[in-house]
Amino acid sequence: MEDRELQALVRRAKSISDKTSTSRRSALRQLVEATHSSNVSLKTFAAKNIPDFFQDFPEAEEDAINAIYDLCEDQVSQVRMAGYNALVQMSRLEKKWVKRNADVLVQLLQSDDPNEVTMVRKALVDHLQLDARVTLGVLCDQVIPPDDLADLEELSMRDSLRKLVLSFITSELKKGQLVRYMPPGSEAEATLLDGLISAIPKLGESMAQLTLKDILMQTQFLDIPCSRGSTLSQLVLQRAKKALSDDHTSPNAQNGSRPLNKTRPYFDILSVLFISKSQGKLEDLINFYTPILGKPVFSQISTEDQLTVLHHFAETLHASKANDPSVVRLLNLTPSFFEYLSKTNLSEVKSQETCRMLLQRILLATGNGWTIPLQVLHSAQSLGRVVPSLGHGEDIHGLIRSLATKRRDSSAKPSLKSRTLTSPPFPSTIASQDIAPPSLSSTISTSAVPSRINLVPTPQGGKLLSRKQAPDSDNSGNSSHPTKKVKKGGGELDSTPSLLSRMASSSSMSRTRPNSYPNQLHQPSRPQLRPQHSESLLEEGELVIKGAAKKEMSLSAGNETYHRAEPGQALTVDSSLIDRLTLNGGMVGIKPHARRNKRRGMA
Repeated sequence: MEDRELQALVRRAKSISDKTSTSRRSALRQLVEATHSSNVSLKTFAAKNIPDFFQDFPEAEEDAINAIYDLCEDQVSQVRMAGYNALVQMSRLEKKWVKRNADVLVQLLQSDDPNEVTMVRKALVDHLQLDARVTLGVLCDQVIPPDDLADLEELSMRDSLRKLVLSFITSELKKGQLVRYMPPGSEAEATLLDGLISAIPKLGESMAQLTLKDILMQTQFLDIPCSRGSTLSQLVLQRAKKALSDDHTSPNAQNGSRPLNKTRPYFDILSVLFISKSQGKLEDLINFYTPILGKPVFSQISTEDQLTVLHHFAETLHASKANDPSVVRLLNLTPSFFEYLSKTNLSEVKSQETCRMLLQRILLATGNGWTIPLQVLHSAQSLGRVVPSLGHGEDIHGLIRSLATKRRDSSAKPSLKSRTLTSPPFPSTIASQDIAPPSLSSTISTSAVPSRINLVPTPQGGKLLSRKQAPDSDNSGNSSHPTKKVKKGGGELDSTPSLLSRMASSSSMSRTRPNSYPNQLHQPSRPQLRPQHSESLLEEGELVIKGAAKKEMSLSAGNETYHRAEPGQALTVDSSLIDRLTLNGGMVGIKPHARRNKRRGMA
């Protein structure tokens, strides 16, 4: 059929109001046949008019769409471009063809004509506008490598097409087109993200780097920590570990060192995911760097990559705030890091940044209770001697001074044991014997008797000294003193004269020779025995001073009294025994039965 005849038939068919009329059906059939003509004008005319008729005849839809596909693969560029436009029109009229037509357009990205590629890209953008979720699903299907494809030629073709698809997604993402058609949280965004993330483990190195850097890292879903971001971080970490293993076993050693050609690109991606975006646990990233920093592995890495690894490790360590055992263990290794950094060009920003981050992390650890070892401090001070003042140099010097101050302050602080406030222990002569006035032949000094004695627990079990246990005895009650004669009243008999006998002796002497005290004898200060925390240290009913009377004894001089120590109270001695003997000339006011009881206990 000639051009004029076909054009006249189509005009008459369009003028008929009945969409399913025979004239319209005949026009559609003639248009489909025209796509197989050698006449270029007929083909282009058919491509422009088929979309106006195919929707009215469902049984003829398949023939119509296949005819357009043939036009898209025609040898003439003009015909092909007419076919691209026809696909967009058919998808707009009937949404069920969006997926199939988008898949065809993706295949057409392989065209060698730049103008045609531009038109295909525009057709794909139109399909994104029509149904973004379906179109993005088609794109992701082309990105994910198939598992069962063994044909090398087809594999090569799929790799080439995959690169074109990723390039299209990247380009439209940079233009802002994808953001318009897949807002955050939409099904379209989920389709793209899930498809690309699932493709990460299967992609080659170049494709994986392109997908990560140019697409996934540019989307907004990483701005908030989420499960999808955590999954992506772990997948990238696994790829980085595999790349590190490949670099470690690679035979491409240069001057005895191995470059991290495959691992190097992942360092920046890991830092963004784990540190900048907080899409993973920092412990996992620290564990990734830990084996690399070991001397056997670190010494085999090239000099350039050593600084790169140390820089990213310092960045990770700087981001961690808690003093976990793994972090502290790594901080103890910083002397070797400082030694290496001192050999690098410290005028470069990268080296200075690495030094600064390590020093700041050490300073943070000291603030959290970690005591900086001397070796770490000395290595930092050695590093400071070679760091220039340019750039971050002044900051580095200030951090080192702060570390030295922290170390000095921590060393000056007493230990917990030395900071426990306790009074000195009693001398054994005071703790184990009765308090009694000295013999007349002894010389008394007021400085020998404290004006206030604080009763404190002894090292033996933390209890107050009592008649039951002397300071020299062990916990079992065994004592190094000779066995003492047991009193009838349950006490012990010491070789030292008893209190009553000495008092009687002093009284007798005062009656016969009232002025016979030596001139050097003077009145001692009045001792006051008060436990600081009687409620916590004294047992109920326990005597505070060994040998104290069980009953109150009133002395006539000044009505001074001894009182039994009640729970929560302290025993006070208002004047010394020598004072009273001196003032009263002997024992006054002690009832006779008290003296008989005392003598009976000493018998």
